[in-house]
Amino acid sequence: MNNEIINKLADLYVSLLHNRNIDNAPVMISFSGIPGSDKTALAKRLAKDLKAQWLQHDDMRHVLAMHGYDPRRFSMVLLTRSIAEKIIKTEKNKLLVLDLSIDRTWERFFDYNRTLSTKPIVIRINVPIEVLRKRVSDRTEAGHFSPDRFEGFVMDFENSKRHVVADFELQPDFDYEKLLADIKKRIN
Repeated sequence: MNNEIINKLADLYVSLLHNRNIDNAPVMISFSGIPGSDKTALAKRLAKDLKAQWLQHDDMRHVLAMHGYDPRRFSMVLLTRSIAEKIIKTEKNKLLVLDLSIDRTWERFFDYNRTLSTKPIVIRINVPIEVLRKRVSDRTEAGHFSPDRFEGFVMDFENSKRHVVADFELQPDFDYEKLLADIKKRIN
């Protein structure tokens, strides 16, 4: 896909974001977690409570489709990078919550933060594998997930645990208000 189209789509996506005029430092919050670990629910809640820019692949796919593009023809990683770069370079609110897992791409995530001079924050979500298997099974029945990819996600997660020190390690019963307060301390 050519850069002109990616840039056009990044401009379009950024124009639809909320909280654009709030002054926030350049920080990228991302997640380490297997599908079914509730990354999206946590990312959405953090973005709202921190008044951050929420970058979410399903939203990006929706915007692409609404404007006549086939989302399957686009690299969500490339589009996310373009959007993040545009926000960091041009927007007042530079606090990003990336609703995605960095388990396979953690090296690129940290390199990109260095390139953009943004502070990375990684939240690792630890959920028992048997709970995740059940959630993935439910998603598979609903047509939202391919179960044959699950073991690969588990391997990626375990590998990232060996290489990435998360800023926050969450268990299923974590205290959201404490997490929120701790994140606010880190970004200010």
